Amino acid sequence: MRGTVWLGCGSALDEEPLWRSILDRPRTRILYWPFALPREMLPSADGWLRGNLDRLGVDYELVTWQGLAQHAPSELCPGSTDLLFVGGGNTFRLLDEVRSHGFTRPIREFWRDGGDYYGGSAGAVLACESIAIAEGNDANEPGLSDLTGLALIAGVAVLPHFTDAQHASASHWSSTHDTTVIGLPETMGVRCSAGIATALGAGTVRRFAGDVVDEFAPGDSFQVSDRSWDDPPT
Repeated sequence: MRGTVWLGCGSALDEEPLWRSILDRPRTRILYWPFALPREMLPSADGWLRGNLDRLGVDYELVTWQGLAQHAPSELCPGSTDLLFVGGGNTFRLLDEVRSHGFTRPIREFWRDGGDYYGGSAGAVLACESIAIAEGNDANEPGLSDLTGLALIAGVAVLPHFTDAQHASASHWSSTHDTTVIGLPETMGVRCSAGIATALGAGTVRRFAGDVVDEFAPGDSFQVSDRSWDDPPT
């Protein structure tokens, strides 16, 4: 049974309904990947997430990996981790780290086998088929030409930190890339399970399909596609 994918871009204070949905179990074993952040911010990343979780008063176990070089892909499995929490920062740096250390297939298999995935900002972009929407927002530091993402959800791109000022650019990007764009403000996120996305938070999620724009309030659902990675590609 596949896990659930949550997409967001804020803190527990911003996205409390989303985070409570993510942590809706007696105790959640969390593996945190913060390495999309600049190197100088990594030492404080674990404390940031612990502070957010403590604010919610939830029961959790947290392990933070500040990089993948010292870890084997076999360490990522639903037997020891309930939730893979992939944080924000530079999307290109994040994809490069995941791909360079052979974790693309293990993440897909983790999700396929029932593990949950939360992507915050860069982590949300990574969950899609391509991270191309990050071009112009993040610097392509590693010089990637292959922008294929995890493809845990298909047919959409996520635009995190969405504001009304980005309405025209999101519509234009959707048209020129023939891809539906989901605009997520910092107070909203979506839960994706079995091909259905549900808006959670306070505000409005927007879906751009060229010039057609749909708006979703908290609790509203809409269809997305997810992948059936019976034999996930590397």
